[in-house]
Amino acid sequence: MSILSQLLNEVEKITQEQIEQANLCLTGVEKGEQVIHVVKSQMARRLWALAHRYQHLHHRAFMQANFEATEQAVRDEYHSIGSRASMMEDLVRSLAWAEMRNEVDPGTWIGEIGLRADFTLVKRPEQDRAAMLQEFTKPLREALHGLVEQLQADRADRAEEEALPRKKRKPQ
Repeated sequence: MSILSQLLNEVEKITQEQIEQANLCLTGVEKGEQVIHVVKSQMARRLWALAHRYQHLHHRAFMQANFEATEQAVRDEYHSIGSRASMMEDLVRSLAWAEMRNEVDPGTWIGEIGLRADFTLVKRPEQDRAAMLQEFTKPLREALHGLVEQLQADRADRAEEEALPRKKRKPQ
């Protein structure tokens, strides 16, 4: 069976309960976000729920591979299942985003768009990318600075030790 045929079959099997379960994983609208649309398309919602199901299968397969498999062949099979589920999740989630984008006026879909609880599309606030990068990398820069200082201190200590006269050992 082709991937497209498989997806069509699986999308049709998605229940309202599965859509609601996927919705539970979505967070509410955050401060500074602008609501631009509430997704009405059942197809978009079903695709999102199917992607959620593939995500669950992907994570479960890798957990089973790492914590339950007792033979390499079984472990490899779980990894294969997980990899395929991950690929399918990416594909289906892309289709869900395309379906949602199709509902929205093209002029509205500019900038960073997010999906929130109750299938609400939001426009995320424009942020100064440089400031965001500075804030994100600050702990890393501080850790690297501390590491460089420690290496310099260790190098200075070694240089002092090497400068001291060495005691000669007596032959045994």
